[in-house]
Amino acid sequence: MFLKLEEEINKILKLPRSRWYSCFSSVLYPFVTGGIQPSANYVGVWPRDAAFILRSWLVLGEVERGIKACIRIWKYRITPSSIVVAGRSGNTFIPTVLADLRYKRRYEDLLPTTILRGCSEVYGAKPDIDSSALMITTTCMFLKKLGSKKITDELLPVLEKCAEALMKFDEDGDAILEQGPNEDWMDTAYRSGKVLYSNLCWASALKSLADVQTNGRADYWYDLYRETVKAIVKTFKLDSDNPIGVIGPRLFKYHVWQDIILAMEHIDIEGLLPRLGERLKANIGPRVVHPFLPYSNWRSRRWGYYHNGGFWPWFSSFHALALYKHGYVEEAWQMMANTLRYCIYEWVEPTRGEAKGPKPFRTGCASALYALFNFREGFN
Repeated sequence: MFLKLEEEINKILKLPRSRWYSCFSSVLYPFVTGGIQPSANYVGVWPRDAAFILRSWLVLGEVERGIKACIRIWKYRITPSSIVVAGRSGNTFIPTVLADLRYKRRYEDLLPTTILRGCSEVYGAKPDIDSSALMITTTCMFLKKLGSKKITDELLPVLEKCAEALMKFDEDGDAILEQGPNEDWMDTAYRSGKVLYSNLCWASALKSLADVQTNGRADYWYDLYRETVKAIVKTFKLDSDNPIGVIGPRLFKYHVWQDIILAMEHIDIEGLLPRLGERLKANIGPRVVHPFLPYSNWRSRRWGYYHNGGFWPWFSSFHALALYKHGYVEEAWQMMANTLRYCIYEWVEPTRGEAKGPKPFRTGCASALYALFNFREGFN
């Protein structure tokens, strides 16, 4: 499968851009709709990846099948009766344990990191903020598209309870959620404290909840959304020339991450995209970390290794989409071309273009296809 996909992708990229979406959707459709697991050597369902994979299902017309997948995922949210394995990762220094009732009640209604063989797994000390928030947003996208009041009324209480559980992560009452290490997608980077990426996922979840209301709580969620966005701008200095990606207890305070591009959905920051692009620039596309701080974690400190300065096609898909939406059309197409070329890989060494990671990688393919779909109205 992998070699055939790679061959077909390279052929399509030689065609006019106006044909890319139709050709890519035809080639990638069987793979991206083949399941909601990341694929390759990843097993089980990762709600974080599933949230991005399912967005491609939405634009490909798999709406009914997609909402059923969302419902299945939410059935594995943490409850007092769940089987939850916590601390399952060598990166956390937290021993693997079968979570007790106290733990499950503390994190009730949140999604686990992974769903594997019917078991809910949490890889850090507590569930990921982004996994739950992203699945709230994606589920709301399906509910809006489906337009079924019955299904919305059934799912909305589940989504709202999850959001209310996430609010407890705001430890100091400043409308910004706090996390520990290994509790977002950058799970080997050990970033902890106030993480911009996680809070942008949270902001999207709040806005999505407001948009699908059937129980009269739209104003409540919109107010929280506006408060959160205001706090994000202030906390992470998004209105300055030196935005901050992570405010943590250690070295990571001034780390600037590609995560900032997700702010474009909520905040109009003049000129931030090109400035950020220069900081993250590499031969084939933007790195995901600030190039002047080449230390990722205790285990992998080499520059260009895994999270540390890598090019991640699924993230660069959203970077390209942000560029496109803000008028940087040619730059967006150039980034999209490289993103599509490497979308079957989990990550790439960005200077030499050496593809790395498990393959074929469904999260990357699905995200690239979703971004390309949103380019359709502006073909040139």
